[in-house]
Amino acid sequence: MNRYLEYLDEYCTHFDLWKHIEINTRVTKLRRKGPGDVITFRKQAQGRGETQEEHWECDAVLICTGLHVEQHMPRVAGIEHVPVVTHSSKFKGRSDFGEDKNIVVLGSRSVIAEDSSAVRRYVWPLWSSPLVLTASYRVPNPVLFSVIQPATYRIPTDVSTASLFESMYVHPIMRRPGIPWAYYNTFVKSTLWLVGGSKYGIDQWTRIPDTNGRTIDLAPWPDHIDKDGIIHFVDNGRPEAKRMSRIKRKVDMMIMATGYTQTFPFLDATYPRPEDADIRRI
Repeated sequence: MNRYLEYLDEYCTHFDLWKHIEINTRVTKLRRKGPGDVITFRKQAQGRGETQEEHWECDAVLICTGLHVEQHMPRVAGIEHVPVVTHSSKFKGRSDFGEDKNIVVLGSRSVIAEDSSAVRRYVWPLWSSPLVLTASYRVPNPVLFSVIQPATYRIPTDVSTASLFESMYVHPIMRRPGIPWAYYNTFVKSTLWLVGGSKYGIDQWTRIPDTNGRTIDLAPWPDHIDKDGIIHFVDNGRPEAKRMSRIKRKVDMMIMATGYTQTFPFLDATYPRPEDADIRRI
């Protein structure tokens, strides 16, 4: 994080951007005025409270906030019976879990993998997506003509993408479901074969390490938590639901790896929200 902040500082200095940046400033309202917009804001002075409201008229506004601010904490019946409930954004390290605890992680994909890998005893990751990526995997560098290439930084699996015209205009023909899927299917399988020797995934010949008793059980979404702190799961008809129905354990800690709620409280009613977007959420 410190290095990232240093990079931003150096970037603004190099391109002489500081004169265009107002720090310690809170936008309280954004409204339309003719072809442009009016921003209402309060600026905090050094060692003092916020000043009175100020207004600034502009031709256009680019909003780059509101996506990862308010934590999304889904409601689970009986959650008050769990001693510790927290959001994954507050997770700092293995010591946060304590010793000999039963942990439930709600969420999906790579965030669950990161949190689950640090648990010492039992963890139940509860996800709705069939795609599960292990954060520790990195795409191996290809070997060309039996010559090992110099060591370079390898791309983590969870940031690898198979995109087809997803950052540009897409012709209606290319929007047909079958065409992108055929491309993704061919691209992923051929790429995995080129870099790993198998179309079924990376590191197919790697031995499964001994976890020394630690287990990570796949489970469906929780139905409720009873007054004794025992978690009960939704019966979705899948094998993991049947298996977890036979397990009765008290939950010591629940982690919400459930992302954030998009909020833009400073926008008035004339502005659309992300849920109103009809073309790729734009």
